[in-house]
Amino acid sequence: MDVIALGEAGFDNVVAPLGTALTGDQLAALWKAGPDPIMCFDGDAAGLRAAHKAVDTALPNVLPDRSVYFAFMPDGQDPDDLLRTSGGRGQMAEKLENPRPLIEVLWLREQNAEPLDTPERKAGLEARLNAAAGVIEHPGVKAAYQRDLRIRMRDFFWQQGRRDQASKTGPNVKCETRRPPALGHLVRAATSPDLVDEWAELLVSLFFGHNVSDAVSDAILQVYFDSGTVSRPEVSEVLNAAGQGDVADAFDAYPPVDVILPGTEAAKEWSITLQAFHRQGRDGLTPDDMDAETYFTRDDSMRALHRLVAERQRLKSEASEAQLVAHEARKTGAQNT
Repeated sequence: MDVIALGEAGFDNVVAPLGTALTGDQLAALWKAGPDPIMCFDGDAAGLRAAHKAVDTALPNVLPDRSVYFAFMPDGQDPDDLLRTSGGRGQMAEKLENPRPLIEVLWLREQNAEPLDTPERKAGLEARLNAAAGVIEHPGVKAAYQRDLRIRMRDFFWQQGRRDQASKTGPNVKCETRRPPALGHLVRAATSPDLVDEWAELLVSLFFGHNVSDAVSDAILQVYFDSGTVSRPEVSEVLNAAGQGDVADAFDAYPPVDVILPGTEAAKEWSITLQAFHRQGRDGLTPDDMDAETYFTRDDSMRALHRLVAERQRLKSEASEAQLVAHEARKTGAQNT
């Protein structure tokens, strides 16, 4: 019925496993039709269990150009039920346009498997994530999953510690309980000056909608434009000097991270993650989301920073070209002598 209802609603290329759990052979057939099939699951406990089984079926065989996505129906509904409701087609279209990636469903499954209130249970989460990523056969994808899951776990425990600390300081202390988006990626930027040098234009275009992440991003750019490089201590100093001690504390509390070198797989993954906030900021930010003065002032500042980035890159290119010309001249002079 779900396939028929989806087809009648105008959703093409829909198939069903005919009442059975998804098998490896069925998934292989789906991948022949397209690299990123979206699997729909009912919005109840049984649907969630089926999705988790599909995660285990897909993980061993994902590739750089092949994965699966998940769309979950509202609680207690299947696709047919949803399409029968008022506005159901629009809701279904939205779910299919914004499906959850495989790694997110995996992360949420393991994060919610048990309370994470003791060191032993936290170690259990790490062990489960390592075991899940370990079944991936492609070495590059396996390494990418391992890195991403470590970042998610580190961010989650960092935020959990912040909440615990806030609960101990009493109700009069203001604390942002929502996890600062991409804070770990920003810390990596502050630790990797060459990465910032290559991706400064991307950093200029980001908007996170969170006071910590936006302040840290702005501080990184300020340090970079002032000195041509960046470091965690300098970013922290700028935040404190601007009266943003609470943001500096959150930034400083983040665990040490490794330097990311431009051109590496880690740098590619870092940039892909942040590009999501680029799209969110450029496409999703409107005057309705903030007062007009803030909106247009930010737009002007972004254009100014883009000009700074372009100018810095132009100067860097000219300097590199001049060095190359000088090198060739020295080389020619040496040959003539």
